[in-house]
Amino acid sequence: MISYLSGAEVLADARLRLGALPADQGILIVEGYDDVRLFSPHSVGKESLLPCGNKDKLLDAYGRLEPGEEARIVFVADCDYDVPAERLRPASNLIITDYVDV
Repeated sequence: MISYLSGAEVLADARLRLGALPADQGILIVEGYDDVRLFSPHSVGKESLLPCGNKDKLLDAYGRLEPGEEARIVFVADCDYDVPAERLRPASNLIITDYVDV
């Protein structure tokens, strides 16, 4: 189990993983290991699914994306309370669940 200290580390790992994947595949970054259990049966392989540890790290990584990376790196965040408070909105590569837990 990898423990990241920041979103920068999450994104660095995602970029490394992308280098090993075919150009038509991408990385799905999720908050935690519960999300991995949900998405792994639908992923190409475990190297394409990256649990980052928590929402703060996920959003930090999302904020560090460089132009063009959004085509191959997608994020899934739980709704929690920041969405109803309008502090977080979905985007083309930021999927937010309908409920507090996916």
